[in-house]
Amino acid sequence: MNSKLLSTSPSLLLLLLLAAPAAPASASAPSYSQCHVQADCSDKSYPICLPLWSDTGLTQSADTKEPYTFVGVCVQCTTDFDCDLDQYCAQDLSLSQISGAFENLGKYIAADQAKVKQYYGVYKDLKIRSICKKRELPDGHDDLCNTIDEIRQGLVSNVYENKIYNNSYYVYSGYYYRLIHERNKNRFCGKFIPNAFQTSQEISCINDGTGTCSKEKTAIPQFYQAASICLPESVSKDLTIQQKCMESGTLSGGGFSFYTSVIDWQGHCVNNKCYDCLHGDTYSGSGKPRVCVNGKWKLRYDSDMLGYEQGYDMLKENIHLQTQIAITVFAALCWAVAVWCAVLLMTKPAMPAQQASAASHTERAGANIAQVVQCQGHVSDD
Repeated sequence: MNSKLLSTSPSLLLLLLLAAPAAPASASAPSYSQCHVQADCSDKSYPICLPLWSDTGLTQSADTKEPYTFVGVCVQCTTDFDCDLDQYCAQDLSLSQISGAFENLGKYIAADQAKVKQYYGVYKDLKIRSICKKRELPDGHDDLCNTIDEIRQGLVSNVYENKIYNNSYYVYSGYYYRLIHERNKNRFCGKFIPNAFQTSQEISCINDGTGTCSKEKTAIPQFYQAASICLPESVSKDLTIQQKCMESGTLSGGGFSFYTSVIDWQGHCVNNKCYDCLHGDTYSGSGKPRVCVNGKWKLRYDSDMLGYEQGYDMLKENIHLQTQIAITVFAALCWAVAVWCAVLLMTKPAMPAQQASAASHTERAGANIAQVVQCQGHVSDD
């Protein structure tokens, strides 16, 4: 019956198709391409060549004498200041997206080939800043906002039942760093990368079968439910990559070198509200100079901050501009008052004394005229 209806009424099917809501178009995935020099990045949407790997520390085989090789990726940004004012440089790229660049390693000695592949296996899924995204708080963010120092020092965490994360810290480059516990993620002014919080208290060793792990599993209780990157121990017959956990840092090994972090972007808490930046902060490095006004980045055109976007939010905080506007308004009012007074003087009616004097002159002139007329009458009679 339905097929008969549709066959006899083709226009009905057309109307139904037109009335049906269109499926939303899926956001296109970033289009990364490899680069070796800056000139390789010809796409204006991805103008920066970000170096990730070089073979300067590797040994080529005896029959190969080629120049050093650098592998990079064309990206939109490397810092937040490469993006628009309301955007940040998000961590999106991973080495696995350019895996083909590390497959043709035949010109290096066997030990170095294995070394590159082993480090690649450890690093391949880590996120690297590469693309501009709008700065927004994640869904589920609380109305409460605590500074990063409050969260790190346990001023919030110490009220929780489980005390293990109150003393959670890691050592990086000789410094001790406290961690952000998962229970504080909705108070954090910013955004974490996906799967930022550790879900296990131990991490397994990676063994390619040629080496021996010091431990099959390494306990990491201080990182459990904390925002952290935990890299496993990786063992082969020639190389052992030590296990490590951290919140952020630069990773180097096997020719690779890049920065990664569990924090995708971070703002500032002021009076229990989350802002993009701290009022008065300035930036004048690569990209367009900017200044923070009321927690938002604004363009800045000169050193004394007088030339940036002249909106109400800036006027409210810029004393210099307020003074300039006040002087201008006062001068305009004085000029308007002067013009108004001049117009009044030009159009002002005569005073009573002046009117009486004018009437007296008129009466005398009339009497003189009457006398002249009378004299003329006497002459005529004669």
